[in-house]
Amino acid sequence: MPQTRVMRFLRFRHNVSLAQLARVARVSPQRISQMELGIEPSTEYQRELIREAFAIIADERGQDGGLNTGCSTM
Repeated sequence: MPQTRVMRFLRFRHNVSLAQLARVARVSPQRISQMELGIEPSTEYQRELIREAFAIIADERGQDGGLNTGCSTM
């Protein structure tokens, strides 16, 4: 699965809104949408912000690694 699809898949699977992910990652919702759709390539720094945001959201929800897929393609 292309990395742009992984991010959207994780968001939908774990019921994370675009706005919530953007707020936690400190990235604009528009930028996340562009990354998910593959409109513009993402940087390694942006991908790291997204990975960290998913981890923070999982911790806030009390999920022990609930959003950790072990996937490094994002």
